Amino acid sequence: MSLNISQLNLHIGAKQLLKDINFQINNDEVGAVLGPNGAGKSTLFKALSGEHNHYTGKIELHGKNLKHWRAGDVAKLMGVLPQSSALMFPFSVSEVVNLGRL
Repeated sequence: MSLNISQLNLHIGAKQLLKDINFQINNDEVGAVLGPNGAGKSTLFKALSGEHNHYTGKIELHGKNLKHWRAGDVAKLMGVLPQSSALMFPFSVSEVVNLGRL
């Protein structure tokens, strides 16, 4: 899977949360995002997962703009594990993992 981020900016109201983010991860590479609290790591992953889709700039997955992908097709390639999660229903681990494919 290749992921290319160029000139990614994200504002919520008047506050700029991401500014000019640029990076590329090619097939068979592993990347890490490091930074202090409040640096925008979670916001970046929310943009990558589609939770924040009001960004400017470009996010490309396999050379195709992320905004042009169907959610189900993205879910087959990319998953998100939030920092915290509480389930109020009796699903097995396997069922919860498979929910990400919806």
